[in-house]
Amino acid sequence: MKLRRALAAAAATAAIAPAALLAAPAAFAETPSESPSPSASETVTQSPEDPSPSPTETTPTEEPTPTTPAPSTSATEAPTPGGTPSSTPTETATPTTGPTEEPGGECADDGDYNEDPELSTTLVGLPSKVVAGSGFHGFTFQVKNDSDRSYQRVDFGLFAGTVHESAPDGTGKYLTLQYKDPETGAWKAISTDENDAGSGYIGYTDVRPHETLKVDLRLSVAKSAPEGFGYAISVGVYADDEGNCVYSTGEYYEFDVLKAGSEPGKVPPADPKPQGGKKPLPHKPEGNTEISPQGSLAETGSSSALPMIALIGGVAMAAGGGAVFVVRRRRATV
Repeated sequence: MKLRRALAAAAATAAIAPAALLAAPAAFAETPSESPSPSASETVTQSPEDPSPSPTETTPTEEPTPTTPAPSTSATEAPTPGGTPSSTPTETATPTTGPTEEPGGECADDGDYNEDPELSTTLVGLPSKVVAGSGFHGFTFQVKNDSDRSYQRVDFGLFAGTVHESAPDGTGKYLTLQYKDPETGAWKAISTDENDAGSGYIGYTDVRPHETLKVDLRLSVAKSAPEGFGYAISVGVYADDEGNCVYSTGEYYEFDVLKAGSEPGKVPPADPKPQGGKKPLPHKPEGNTEISPQGSLAETGSSSALPMIALIGGVAMAAGGGAVFVVRRRRATV
């Protein structure tokens, strides 16, 4: 049992690499006027987040990345029209263009796998067997907050692939993975390309106390896929107060991949397996998509639609699949 869990952890270790971005409020700077009274040349700039404009308040451009220095403010002398007693120049900010969204704070991997037992991510209805070329099979990505606290931002990922004798380290080339946009009903791709920095990422959202969120997913295995097995790992991650990554109690699942034309018989849902000593890979998130997952509160059962902004991600695929594949073959021959 310990060996099985350790080897399952190898596949999980190689496939998990989510990193979270913690949304941070935009900074506002005020440029005081040296004139005791407003002049005719005052510049009034209304901030998108502050409905009360100030004659001398300027709106700074948000930084595109955390490492980009803040733009400098240049003072220009605005001449006072005739008849205006004030001759004191008014400082105005030089307008620049930049992103309108608030910058996010990226969580850092401190070397330890910090897990939050009150935040869980599971897969509901994932089939335990999939016949190659049999089309799409639906299931649900479920997030559950068992605590009294509110999570301001949690990033979610589903990292999946298949393992075969010809691909003992795992591959995503035979697997198609999609999520359903709750707003449009359209199915959108989740990358399974091991060379894609955004592979496996679903997106992020806030999670209210005792709330359960659901995202509809589906997968298919290409008709050309040989026999083997597939894996899927659900995970959530957020940044704590110190900026360190904290992970949900994500689950590791396996399902059999049967060759095209096989009769699968009865197909129960796949059961989660222990992951063991999980350690995320140092892979940075990329991408930007907004979705709204389905939500319900445990106390009232009321629905909610919380925004998932900036679908971002980045994982490397299945470096530990070979070990699991060898164990499965050995077990089959015993």
